[in-house]
Amino acid sequence: MVSIPAQLKKRQIILEQIAREFEPGRDYSERDVNLVLLDFNDDIATLRRGLVEHKLMRREQGIYRRTA
Repeated sequence: MVSIPAQLKKRQIILEQIAREFEPGRDYSERDVNLVLLDFNDDIATLRRGLVEHKLMRREQGIYRRTA
């Protein structure tokens, strides 16, 4: 289980590692994203939000996609 660092720079590094678990160009439902994120931490909402806020993933109409 990975802890979510409070420091922005450290959090960015963790989120970049997590983003690598998603295939570029593939669409993911929120449920699919949650299943992957559970391998890292139980606070999936924070991780999901962080991936979008740091522009590592995009969310449109409930569909997530890893950014380039």
